[in-house]
Amino acid sequence: MVQAFTALEADDPSEVGPFRIVARLGAGGMGQVYLGVSRGGRSVAVKVVRPDLADDQDFRRRFAREVHAARQVSGLFTAGVVDADPHGVPPWLATVYVPGMSLADAVAAFGALPERSVAALGAGLAEALGAIHAAGVVHRDLKPSNVLLASDGPRVIDFGISAVNEASVLTRTGTVVGTPGFMSPEQLTGRRIGPASDVFSLASVLAFAASGTGPFGTGSLQELLFRIVYREPDLGGVPEGLRTLVARCLAKEPGERPSVPRLLEELAGMAASPAPGDGTPVLGDWLPADLAQTVAVRAAVRLPETLPRTRPGPVPAAPDIRPEPPGDEAGGPESAEERQGPASESPGERQGPAAESPEGRQARQGPASESPEERQGPAAAAGAGGTLVPARRRMSRRYALLYALGVSAVAVPSGVYLLRSNGSSGPWRVRRTITGQAEWVRRVVFSPDGKVLASVEAHGRVGLCDAGTGRRTGTLLAHDSHVWSVAFSPDGKVLATGGGDDEAALRLWDPRTREAGLTLVGHTNRVWSVAFSPDGEVLASSSRDRTVRLWNVRDGGLRATLKGHTDGVNTVAFAPDGRTVASGGGDEDRMIRLWDSRTGEHSATLEGHTDSVWSVTYSPDGKTLASSGADRTVRLWNPRTGSLRATLRGHTEGVNAVAFAPDGRTLVSSGEDVTIRFWDVRTGENTDTLKPTAKADWQFVALSPDGRTLAGGDSEGTIRFWSR
Repeated sequence: MVQAFTALEADDPSEVGPFRIVARLGAGGMGQVYLGVSRGGRSVAVKVVRPDLADDQDFRRRFAREVHAARQVSGLFTAGVVDADPHGVPPWLATVYVPGMSLADAVAAFGALPERSVAALGAGLAEALGAIHAAGVVHRDLKPSNVLLASDGPRVIDFGISAVNEASVLTRTGTVVGTPGFMSPEQLTGRRIGPASDVFSLASVLAFAASGTGPFGTGSLQELLFRIVYREPDLGGVPEGLRTLVARCLAKEPGERPSVPRLLEELAGMAASPAPGDGTPVLGDWLPADLAQTVAVRAAVRLPETLPRTRPGPVPAAPDIRPEPPGDEAGGPESAEERQGPASESPGERQGPAAESPEGRQARQGPASESPEERQGPAAAAGAGGTLVPARRRMSRRYALLYALGVSAVAVPSGVYLLRSNGSSGPWRVRRTITGQAEWVRRVVFSPDGKVLASVEAHGRVGLCDAGTGRRTGTLLAHDSHVWSVAFSPDGKVLATGGGDDEAALRLWDPRTREAGLTLVGHTNRVWSVAFSPDGEVLASSSRDRTVRLWNVRDGGLRATLKGHTDGVNTVAFAPDGRTVASGGGDEDRMIRLWDSRTGEHSATLEGHTDSVWSVTYSPDGKTLASSGADRTVRLWNPRTGSLRATLRGHTEGVNAVAFAPDGRTLVSSGEDVTIRFWDVRTGENTDTLKPTAKADWQFVALSPDGRTLAGGDSEGTIRFWSR
């Protein structure tokens, strides 16, 4: 496990300010991160602001102020600012390059740290916070991925900078700054943020380091934030010697937490004396031997002079390596009589409706239990005969979530997996990869002419890019909170966005001018999905308020409210003839309902999914309805009779989305196992499988109208284009 660098791409800069750029380190919410070298040979991490933020004058002003403050920070345990040009084109920032390992990666690879190491970690972080606060800066986003482990102690990175990126959003959208799981109660309730907020976050980081999980557990976003504000932390995994101090730091009231100097004094005392009975070898009085050795190896890696640039285009062919048959995959169609699905779960194995919302899926922990029969079948056999391009081990879902919500300054890009079954019509190859423009991408959709790709992104944004070149052409600040769905009208002249948190938000836009049009009022909670009728006259929307609504696109008038689901409605789609609307319900419902779009009457209920239905779509001829959901299956239905034609198994976690190829013979699915699977609709065979990344927590895909290009967006904010 050594530090990895990736080659510069064709459009990457050769120099930024006085620094020669030699390689890519990764991408963060602010932009691309490069490895740079000064004229004197000093290595730095150079962060170049992404174009949409560079064009935001409010961001530039805040960025300049934060850079000025951050320059004043100096300390043994901070990766200080070396140089910056907030007024450059584009703006950039250079910090000390730390060839270490993030705390998030370390715990993922080696498990929780021993008590003495946690105390030493805490002392170093407290000293770093003291230096940061002395400069008048509050970090506001201290988390495991912003803590780098070096042989001589930890380093805090992105102080005041990670918050800048979100501060400009704060003025426009009211979004809080921070990363769920490590934020303080005052950050979530809108109270004044001071040094005590960083103390709370520091304690959360220490609890994570000592136990392998945060003090407020996992679950849906709402559950996690509710616990931070109203519930006591779970410190059962924190060693007794640290537990009392960590608990004091996690007091709900800022005034009840110890000051940073007091915290440093206590932690330094604990680090100086090994805990009784703790025989864990510690190198350098701070890290366990195996982790210390890995950190030392990373530090010893020779930095590249300059990696050769890559050119956009297909990835090179890779050697065939036979994988072992997947142990928990299954596949092949099943008859309508085989609808029973997975073995039943215990109540503790299923989360409530909130966890099945799109944002709740970020925190799902691993696949649900399955019966032995579900672990067999054609898909497993086909997988054994495929070819695999290997990459590094996938990070666990918990840490992928941390990166999705706030990326480390030295994140390392993952490899690309391609699993192709024998008999495929040819491999899909990566044509273009776009990074650094978004923290995460929840959904992607092509315009009807295939020239524009719209992507649902963090902070209420919808990104627009040229599908041919990948160039960013614009950004819609679509909603004050989250955007959950987006759809183009059939003529491409209208873009609909659905969003909101506890409020509803449904808007129409001109995608060419990026001007807002009508706001459609009626839903009483967040809008999960939107779809246009084939003639573009009607917009269907589904919501957490358990309804499907039909709207006149021309004047925004409400045509009908369709009621019948007993839980939030996650997905909606029109049949090709426009006469029927299909919708899929949440965890407490699990039904697919068909509606007459002219009368609003409920015409049929399709039963078979054993958990939330996340996606529904019709084949181009309207003779097949495909659905997918949290039960890890893709199902094919006869919408005329309501009978189940086949259940396609192979995904090992929930399946986010399904889409038909234009000829209707192939179905594409994407899942939380971060794979993209291609299915023969007639036979049910899994013909191709792509695994684009080892780090992301989800993957959404869309097929271009001509079926020749596949686009995918993931929780790392990466958009990829594949072609045959």
